[in-house]
Amino acid sequence: MTDATPATRSFPVLVDTVGRARLGHHPGSAPRSAPLYVRGGLLIVDPFAPDLAPYAEVDAAESEGAWLPLAYGEDVARTLRATHRTAAGVPVAPDDPAGLVLARDSAFWRPGPHHTPLARLAVLTWLARWAPFPLAPALLDIEAGTLLATLPDVVEDAEDTARSLLVPRAGDLATVATWVLDRGVLPGERWVAALLRDALVATSYLAEDLPLTPRLRDLADRASLEAGEDDAPDPVDAELRRLIERAPAYEGTALRRTDGWRTADVDWAQVPPNAVGSHEGAVRWRLHSNGADIGIEVGVDTADQNTADSVSDRLAFRVYTPTRPLPVAVGTLEHGATSWHGTARLREPVDPNRLHVDVYHPAWASLVRSGTAAALAAAERQAVRDLMVLRTHLARDDRRQLVRWAEIVGADTAARLTRIEEEQGPDPLAARVRGLVRTALNAAGTEPPDPAAPQLTSAEWRPTLAEWSRLRPLFPA
Repeated sequence: MTDATPATRSFPVLVDTVGRARLGHHPGSAPRSAPLYVRGGLLIVDPFAPDLAPYAEVDAAESEGAWLPLAYGEDVARTLRATHRTAAGVPVAPDDPAGLVLARDSAFWRPGPHHTPLARLAVLTWLARWAPFPLAPALLDIEAGTLLATLPDVVEDAEDTARSLLVPRAGDLATVATWVLDRGVLPGERWVAALLRDALVATSYLAEDLPLTPRLRDLADRASLEAGEDDAPDPVDAELRRLIERAPAYEGTALRRTDGWRTADVDWAQVPPNAVGSHEGAVRWRLHSNGADIGIEVGVDTADQNTADSVSDRLAFRVYTPTRPLPVAVGTLEHGATSWHGTARLREPVDPNRLHVDVYHPAWASLVRSGTAAALAAAERQAVRDLMVLRTHLARDDRRQLVRWAEIVGADTAARLTRIEEEQGPDPLAARVRGLVRTALNAAGTEPPDPAAPQLTSAEWRPTLAEWSRLRPLFPA
C-alpha cells in the first residue's frame, strides 16, 4: 500500500456564546468516536475514517495558536479567526442560552503534518478500549508514547505523559527492537523499523539517565538503517506473506447456544475491555423454580484471553421486563476460568419470553437499550468487528479478502444499519460503513475510486504495532 492524500473537504466552522469553536461533523457517540484531549478542548477522530477530517470542540482562541493549522490546515485556522472576530461583534442577551451559535462559516480541510500522528494516537486509544480482542499493552504504550512525543504543541503535558509511558517500557522496547532487527526487516515491514526507530529515539531522549539508554541509542541507529530514507510501507512481499499466511484471529462470527439455555448479548458500552466474550450470545441464562420462589442463573463467556482484574471482577447483571421500569432481579457475577456466573431471586413471577438480562459493570452502567436501540447497539458491535477484520486484511495487503469482506459486510452490517436508518433517520455510521464497502472494492480494483470515502491506503490506516504483532509476533516466544 502507498500513502494517499485525502481530497479536500468543506466542513462547518461554528463559534458559540461561550467562545467555543466547533469544527467539522461529529461522528456520533462511542464506539463511533475516538476522542483525544488537546490544548483548549477535545478532538474526535472517526475510527471508521481516520484519514478524513476530525471533529473538534476547542476554545475559539486556539485559532491564534500554533497547532490548529498544523492539524487542520491554514484555511481552517484562517476561517476560524475570522469567525471568532465576527462572533465577538454579535451582542449576547442575558437570556441567550449557552452554546447558541453566534457565527458560522465553512472551510476547506487540507490536513497538516500533525493530522496523521493525532489520528493514529486517537485510533490507538480507541483500539485499546473497543478492539474485540486484547492487544499487547506494552506495544500500545510504546506507540502511544512515541506519538505523544511528536505532539508537545497539541496535547497538554504530552512530553510528561510520553515519559510515563515509554520509560517503564524501555526494557520491552529494547527486547522488541532487538528481536525485529536481529531476524531482519522484510519488504513490507520498513514502517515497523521506522516506528521502532522513533520510539527508541524518544525513549533515549526522555530517559537520559536510564542505564539502558546507550543500548537504546545503538538500536535506534540500526533501526534507522533498516527503515531507509522513505518510511512509507512497501507492498508485502512473498516471504513476508508466507510468514503471516494464516486466518485472521477474529472474524466476528456470532456464536449461539442450542443446549437449552436462553441467550442474550452484552452491551459493550457497559463493560470494561476484554472482560467478557466479544461474540453475540455471550450471555446464557435460565430460570429455576423452588415452590413459590423463582430464581435466575446467569453465565457469561469470558474473553478468549481474559484480562479481568480487581476492577473488572465486579461485573453484575439485572433483569427487566417490558412493563416494569425497575429490574425484577439484580445479582453479582463471580469470575471463573472460562465464564462469569451468578444467581438471583426474581421479585415476582414473570414470563421468561419477556425477560431481558443486562450484564454491566457498576462503574460503566448506563440505561438499558431495548427494541430498536438494542438492534442498533448490536449493529454497532458488528461494525466494530468488521472494522477490525478490515484492518487485518489491510495489514496483510490481501486484496482478495478485501473483496470478500466488502461482499459480506455490504449484505449484512451495512444492510442492517440501512434498515435502522429507514426507521430512525440518517445515521453517519451507516453511511460510513457503506463507504468502506465501496472503498474496499476500489482498493481491490473492482470499483472506481470514491474521493468522498475513506482512503485505505493512507498512513492513518496503517496497523499499530500491537495489531501487527498478532499477525507476526514482535516478542520472542
